[in-house]
Amino acid sequence: MNQKYPKRVYRCSHDIIFDILRALREKGSSPITSLCLKARVPVDRGIKTLSHLETMGLVSSHMEKRKQYFITERGYEYVFLYEEVLKRIGKNY
Repeated sequence: MNQKYPKRVYRCSHDIIFDILRALREKGSSPITSLCLKARVPVDRGIKTLSHLETMGLVSSHMEKRKQYFITERGYEYVFLYEEVLKRIGKNY
């Protein structure tokens, strides 16, 4: 069998953070599993990244039935600035 698989694209930590914040911007609030699915990040790595983002003040969370994550004002600023950087270097997002 000669199947062609799509080339795997590796992302740096900044791209992963950008994808998580962008997913939160689109969804508003989200539990960890659906957020990681939207951002294409494994849940175990998503948990670590989200706790890091909480300490940096880019996301906040609170407990309803499940823990919900929200993007903060600083998170919106990060997304805006990162989009500007990507535009300037000519990289699609």
